[in-house]
Amino acid sequence: MSECGFIGLGRMGGAMSRRLIDAGHRVIVHDPSAAAAAALAAHGAKVVASAQAVADAAPIVFLSLPNPQIVAEVVLGAQGIVHGKGLEVCVDLSTSGPDTAVKLAAGLAARGIASL
Repeated sequence: MSECGFIGLGRMGGAMSRRLIDAGHRVIVHDPSAAAAAALAAHGAKVVASAQAVADAAPIVFLSLPNPQIVAEVVLGAQGIVHGKGLEVCVDLSTSGPDTAVKLAAGLAARGIASL
C-alpha cells in the first residue's frame, strides 16, 4: 500500500481520490470545501489543513484545480506544496496550460521536486 496526496476534491479530483483509496492507497487530501473533504474522509482519506501539510506527508501529490492562478498558489505560494517536507513528485491534472507548467516545473525543480 502506498501513500499519496490529492489537492482539489471537486468532480474530477474527488472521483480520482476515491479510486485511489479503493485501489488500496492511503490518500491524504486537502480542499477548501469542508463538504468535499468530509466526503473523502468518509471514504477513508486522511484530511489535513493545508496544501503544504499534504506535501509534508506524501511523496507524490496530485492536483486537480480549477484555474492556473490557483494551481500556482497551491504549488508555489507561501504555504504551497513546494515547501512540503516529503514531496518528491507533483502531478498536475489541472487544465493549466504550458506557461503555468513551465513556471511550476522551474519552481519545483529548484527544490529537487519532479513535476508532471
